[in-house]
Amino acid sequence: MQQSTQAPLGSVHPFPAIKPDHRLVPARIGSFASSQVAFIECPAWCTEDHMDSPSYLVDIDHTGDVCAVQVPTFMEGDDDHFWTARLEASPSSKDQRTRDAHLMVGDDQRFEARLTADDAERLADDLIAFAAQLRALARTARLHNQHVAEVAA
Repeated sequence: MQQSTQAPLGSVHPFPAIKPDHRLVPARIGSFASSQVAFIECPAWCTEDHMDSPSYLVDIDHTGDVCAVQVPTFMEGDDDHFWTARLEASPSSKDQRTRDAHLMVGDDQRFEARLTADDAERLADDLIAFAAQLRALARTARLHNQHVAEVAA
């Protein structure tokens, strides 16, 4: 008697292993005219709602929360600026650097820079040095303005 190669009805099939620090989330796959819900692997840091609007599987990107710093101005009519950073990954990209988790750093205008983790560490070091220089410039401005006020008095 020949044995069946099919699993008996009601048997449980093991689910493929999920990568560490990932989870399964629903995503709308397709177009606005026709889409299906499928579960995709999503990094734990991704805050993107993959159900928000349909996209083709190759177009799914992962993005994290934005951290930002406001750069104010006292000039009337000028808007404050924001410098932002967030994690991103584009799993279907042809470029390994954008397939890997990387940082998108930019402003609220047109500037965007993509950084590897090593690039971001170097930028963080440079920003710490920049912050020290910024404090020194602020002290110089304060002392100068204080001196001018004292002379005028």
